[in-house]
Amino acid sequence: MGSQPETSGAGADIRSTLRQRINIRTWRGIRQLQIDVTSDCVFIKGVTSSYYLKQLALEAVKEIARSGSLPPVALNIQVQFHDARPVATREYA
Repeated sequence: MGSQPETSGAGADIRSTLRQRINIRTWRGIRQLQIDVTSDCVFIKGVTSSYYLKQLALEAVKEIARSGSLPPVALNIQVQFHDARPVATREYA
């Protein structure tokens, strides 16, 4: 059941193409982007700050999948909100 990562030229090409397309479509908005290609699945992991960027990453994958050269994809991009602005508090008398 556990497929070994594909190290052939085809696996490296898929990984490179996906990484490039996701980075372009999301303006490099997916951090810790990790792409593993096996003979029967592509695993994509990462972290982003918005659901919009997650959707753009999904659209980038779908563009490549339409060509028919992509095995099934498991997309695991976590959305983590980071609000660096301090929250203003007011005291009322």
